Amino acid sequence: MNGGDTMDLYKGDTKTLYYEFKKDNNIVNVKNPKVRILHEYKDKVYEDLPWQAMEQFDNGYIYNFDTNVCENYGKYVIVYQGEYNGEKLNSLDSFNIVPKNIDDNNTVYLYGYVNDINSNRIIKDVKVQIIDLENNNIVYQTTTDEDGKWEAKIFPSDYEFKFALDGYETRSIRAQIGDSKEEIQFNNIGIEKLSDVSLGNGLFKIEDEFTAKNKMGVSGINIVIYDTNDLEHPLIETKTNQKGKWKAFLDNGSYIMQIQLPSGVKKKFQMNVYNDGSKSIEEIKINNTQITETKVDNGHGTEKLIDFILDAHGNGIENAIVKAYKYNIEKDMYELECQDTTTLEGQFELNLNHGKYKLVVDCDGFMQNNQIIDV
Repeated sequence: MNGGDTMDLYKGDTKTLYYEFKKDNNIVNVKNPKVRILHEYKDKVYEDLPWQAMEQFDNGYIYNFDTNVCENYGKYVIVYQGEYNGEKLNSLDSFNIVPKNIDDNNTVYLYGYVNDINSNRIIKDVKVQIIDLENNNIVYQTTTDEDGKWEAKIFPSDYEFKFALDGYETRSIRAQIGDSKEEIQFNNIGIEKLSDVSLGNGLFKIEDEFTAKNKMGVSGINIVIYDTNDLEHPLIETKTNQKGKWKAFLDNGSYIMQIQLPSGVKKKFQMNVYNDGSKSIEEIKINNTQITETKVDNGHGTEKLIDFILDAHGNGIENAIVKAYKYNIEKDMYELECQDTTTLEGQFELNLNHGKYKLVVDCDGFMQNNQIIDV
């Protein structure tokens, strides 16, 4: 490489860089001959290869360059430098790193789609890197198109697939590509947008999810995490995504996690993060030692009514008051007969007699609910 047309190189190639320094169109020997590689990506200049010494060979100098240090495809600039009679001589050259267009009967055609994991919106311009795990070389790189689609042709092997886009968390998946199929469609890959709210800068990535009784994730749960050594200032504030999942980056230690459900119900948890990155989460329950003079009467009838009070997400509502009013035909009115308070799971139990009842459900933070039933 000594001027001329820009050369195309494939990722993984090793290229011998050869350069002859000239002064006034004459080839000269220089001191401290060296080379470095630069590239521009999204208006930023990166130094992929720091200054490296070149060895003299014939009338010029050489350096064996491994293109695996080049992270992205595109144009790269070579800078040659040497000293001649106290003067620095500089020269530029360039090359392109291009995807290897494999078209072979032994290759497997892969394709898939990338979307926003929260909104399900398709995402274009996601960089997809395919890394051969046998040598950790990037064998192919592409980007998703307008439909969020990516595709590649690769030989059977064990690979790591990386999906990256500015503003999103990089997703990495490992897969073994065998030779039993000529074409494979990947499952849709969802990547998550980085939250504007700080998720912490601890050593361990802590993840969990909140699900309703129907196993569906509960979105929009407000989560505030405090360090037990500083309960006045929240360490992290975040929310569950559409799948009910949340994450934070924490160091090992003890934390208090306070959550607020979309229904308004608040709960507190003790969370411990251990040295190996594992965690334990336990709800903090308040023991009520207050002595009350009256006992909730859930009735003495022969018909047992057991049911649950749930919020819109299918979660049980605790401490809801369920009152049963029996219809009095003579007075043409409903009269309170019994009541019960829901458990942690939202369950109540009433012992009713035969007749017509109006059930009235009251709970702080919720609208009153009435229902007519026949027993």
